[in-house]
Amino acid sequence: MARHHLAVALLPPPPLAAVVDTLRSAIGSSSLSRIPPHLTLVPPVNVRADDLPSLERIMEECAATTPTFDLRLGPVTTFAPRTPTVHLAAGGRTPPDDETLRTLRDHLLRGPLERPEQFPFTPHVTLERRADPEAIPGVVTALGSFDERWSVRSLHLLEHRRPEHRPPYWEPVLEVPLGPAVVVGRGGIELDLRTLGMLGPADAAWLGCGRLGPFPPPGGGTPVVLTARFVGVAGAPCGAAVGELLGGRVARLHTVVVAGAERGLGIGAQLLAAWCSEAASLGAEVLLADAVEGSEFLSRHGFVAVGDVMVRG
Repeated sequence: MARHHLAVALLPPPPLAAVVDTLRSAIGSSSLSRIPPHLTLVPPVNVRADDLPSLERIMEECAATTPTFDLRLGPVTTFAPRTPTVHLAAGGRTPPDDETLRTLRDHLLRGPLERPEQFPFTPHVTLERRADPEAIPGVVTALGSFDERWSVRSLHLLEHRRPEHRPPYWEPVLEVPLGPAVVVGRGGIELDLRTLGMLGPADAAWLGCGRLGPFPPPGGGTPVVLTARFVGVAGAPCGAAVGELLGGRVARLHTVVVAGAERGLGIGAQLLAAWCSEAASLGAEVLLADAVEGSEFLSRHGFVAVGDVMVRG
């Protein structure tokens, strides 16, 4: 039976991740291109392919009962002399936030994610696992004042990849938002809408569109993804709206896609409206989309053709 090497983690949003990567680059991190900045909740564990649905169900259950919470990231510190790390300390900004973090982590450790603990749980974001012991005191002194706020809104599942022609790396493959589901269409076609920072490979393949994030997309913006699932139905989404927030208060919509069997039910319209609302809530004042196939659909929802793009204020 095939096995997947997986870990559950919290990933900082792209702006904060970029700041952490700057620190990693400054100290010469050996894993900069192989693993995103993260706070590990469940360390790497081998999971059988037929246990993946159970794992995802555990993540969904834990996320649904966990409200969003804030972390304090910093200062830079170390586990030396026990291990030669350089890392960012992490913890709740308030006692309730800290309790939320630890409860979330404890509830995840069951089923296929259950594993013996080697060390007590100490929340942190690793900058370098194997730093030069002689350099550690200077790095900690120089960067010890680092202090950033991190608003945690999602859980992520990471998978270890071993491609043939490049070094192994860890890839985010699933994002599960914290908090209860946002349900639209009550009394009709009820949809569970999720606001995400990525569209993973499995969902992208199912919907027949390109994956996105959680790393900055080609435009250099922040990924903005809305997915729709039928309420009470597990599995892949029935549709997604995918785009990014650019600089200068502009957001760009890449695609709105609905699974073939579900088209004509108004799912695309719900996704588009929710995506526009989310982009606006993030500060976008102008929404752009390519004037290609689907322009008629966009026109019905407030977009106007301007040259080779569609624009909505």
